[in-house]
Amino acid sequence: AQEYHAASQTVALADISNRGRVEVAGADRVKFLNNLSTNDVTKIAVGGGAEAFFLDARGRILEYACLFGLPDSIWLDTQPQRAPL
Repeated sequence: AQEYHAASQTVALADISNRGRVEVAGADRVKFLNNLSTNDVTKIAVGGGAEAFFLDARGRILEYACLFGLPDSIWLDTQPQRAPL
């Protein structure tokens, strides 16, 4: 009960170090990711984020990721199986 209260009313920490992380930088990063994902990456502001799927040519899901806007890049938080071994 105390952990639930702390998580819902104050602050909680979660270890997500097993997840994969990819940083996409460069002048065309938004256009590049916008063409590859299901979400409108042009609407991700610095400090904001969005969820997106990455599809193959047939529209099948290859990857699910959370995208986070930084001043000079976009970070993708990916599923644990995408993290380096």
